[in-house]
Amino acid sequence: NISNELCGEKIDLINWDENIFKYIINIFHPIKIKKIEIDEKIKLINITVEKNDLSKIIGKSGNNIKLITKLIKWNLNINEYKK
Repeated sequence: NISNELCGEKIDLINWDENIFKYIINIFHPIKIKKIEIDEKIKLINITVEKNDLSKIIGKSGNNIKLITKLIKWNLNINEYKK
C-alpha cells in the first residue's frame, strides 16, 4: 500500500540496531560483506565486498551510497575484495 501511495516507488525496510556493526549488516542485506572495519572516534566505516556487489551498493549515479551515508551519518568507504 505504501508503494502504491508513492506512485510505485520501491522502498526498502531496514531493521534498526543501536549496534552500528549489526545495523550495517542489516542495511546491506542480502549482500555478503567480506570485512567491516569501524572507527568510532572519527565515525568511519570501511566495508569490503565482492566485485559484483560494488555496483549494487553504489547504485545508479551513486544514489544508494548517498542514501546510506545520510541514513547512518557516518563516512563510508566501500572496497573490492581481493583474494
